Amino acid sequence: MITEKLSENYAKEFISRTETILSQYNEIVATKLEAEHRESEFYDVSLFINCLYGLLMMPSKLNKSVLEKYENATDFLSEHGFSDAIFFTTEPKREINLEEFVRSIRNGMGHWKEDEIEKLKNQGFDYEPKTEGALIEKIIIHGSFGYKSKTILTTTVLNIASEANRNKILGFLKFIYKTEK
Repeated sequence: MITEKLSENYAKEFISRTETILSQYNEIVATKLEAEHRESEFYDVSLFINCLYGLLMMPSKLNKSVLEKYENATDFLSEHGFSDAIFFTTEPKREINLEEFVRSIRNGMGHWKEDEIEKLKNQGFDYEPKTEGALIEKIIIHGSFGYKSKTILTTTVLNIASEANRNKILGFLKFIYKTEK
């Protein structure tokens, strides 16, 4: 039964609840599975992707004043210590602002291969490594923003190989939702 109540700052609560879900999984479920030598049943990356998807699909809750403040997404990621967990390229190669960067990630996760524009058919997300039985270390999101002839394609890599990097990605989301003081 779903009994969640909306509050004034739902975005902040949603991120906090998402962090709690991930933490509870790591502390309780993953620990139990590991103790029972059932590592093949670990779903922490799937859970992280599901949580990431939920967090990125709340566009009306993004803090526009924070997004508009940063004209260069690469500099923002570096300045705030996120660049070793999150990095991206664009095609054609150009600098993009933070709002364009976030929009491209959302579009990549939300519009997989369903756009009719030929250029946008490579949207979606992927992972690495592809070796069977290997732990997923990177999530790759192919996204875009813009309109038809002025479309910018992006490839964003989320390095999720460590808990520290996953926490940095959540820190990035907190920042763009302006939930930290």
